[in-house]
Amino acid sequence: MVRLTDVRALREALDAAGVGYAGSSTFLGLLCPEPFVVLSTDWRQLETAGSAINTWLHGVQQLYARSLRGDANLAFVQGLIENEGMGTQAVAVSRQVMLSGRLRPPALVRLDQPVIGTSVEAQIPGSGWGYRSVLMNLHNPEGPNLLTELRSTYQRLTGLASPRVGYIQYRAATDNEDRWLESALRRIGVDFRIYRQRVPAPNEVDLILRRYLTDFLSFPGADAAITAYLDGRLEIDPPPSLISDQKVGLVLPFDRRTAGFFPDEVRRLFSETRLWRPSSLKQIMDQPARQRQFVVKYAGYADSRRACGRAVYNLSQISRKSALSLEDQIAGSGEPWIIQRLVQKRWPIIAEESAGGAVGPQLLYARFTPAYSITNGSSRLISCTANFRNVWKVARGELSVITTVIPERKERFDASWTELNRPS
Repeated sequence: MVRLTDVRALREALDAAGVGYAGSSTFLGLLCPEPFVVLSTDWRQLETAGSAINTWLHGVQQLYARSLRGDANLAFVQGLIENEGMGTQAVAVSRQVMLSGRLRPPALVRLDQPVIGTSVEAQIPGSGWGYRSVLMNLHNPEGPNLLTELRSTYQRLTGLASPRVGYIQYRAATDNEDRWLESALRRIGVDFRIYRQRVPAPNEVDLILRRYLTDFLSFPGADAAITAYLDGRLEIDPPPSLISDQKVGLVLPFDRRTAGFFPDEVRRLFSETRLWRPSSLKQIMDQPARQRQFVVKYAGYADSRRACGRAVYNLSQISRKSALSLEDQIAGSGEPWIIQRLVQKRWPIIAEESAGGAVGPQLLYARFTPAYSITNGSSRLISCTANFRNVWKVARGELSVITTVIPERKERFDASWTELNRPS
């Protein structure tokens, strides 16, 4: 494949691949003509962050297990993780899986970083594999192959050379990107199928990829899949637990009661996040405006507020009255909320100013999104893209400048990815 550096050619290729968002036939994002190049030291941080994620997730799981087994000093951990779900099937399943010994960290994890090395959160990367794969290959066809990385992850999770994989899509509508990913993985030998709001029978698949647990459990076939998972007849990723569906685990490395369970490398990864406590917002709003560079966001798993910036408030932009009213609402709800410092840095890029428009220099905020495969105690960086916007962090894809990220020395990049893609 010829390397494409013209944004019109890039857009035509992305449109031809059919990886538009939300069923669109076009790629809805502004484009850079070249990948975004980072220092080799920054790239090394991206490469090694997966180890810290693995350590963090293991620590959170260990704390949850100890709280479920009656450690009175850690009872609050159970309350944080289960928060709004007491008495629900999601909590019952989370407890059962945790105590069964089957729980492991999610195999596929994505970070959100306003600057490389400083994460605001970790997420289940349930979508976006299609446009990332196409864009990475268009920008650097000799570099990483995300599709083969996904295939290797599925193989390592199941121990099978040709696993049958079912991705449970929580939306009813057909999505072009899903359809592209399904056909692309099948072309390289992965029996990969999209299931819309239903869960296949355990004898039809070896691995199920899910999004949110509460949605998953509401779909037909979920109970049989959970039983098969607990019996060791089926893999589910992320494992059926509420731990991976919310943000409260980000604060445990910093709480004095649990900090000792985590090394400093984890704290460095999430250094700008803390749990909301009574009067937290008042203390911030009592400061001068220049010192109110924080956001407060919902950290639980209720569908109405857990994604797309639906419950995120920038304390530098709202009034004191609004902030104190929000604090009263949080205090009365019993819900988990977190506070994050606004790490605001603008990056110089060359990109489209509008879809199909002129290309020129811009100074924009970034959201770097490295994605990792974490299996069998090891971690691998399998992709990194960046979304650039003129506002900080919270973004819809069609308004973002989207590009891939590579290190400054291309020969090192090629060598590292050759090693990563070496057949196991």
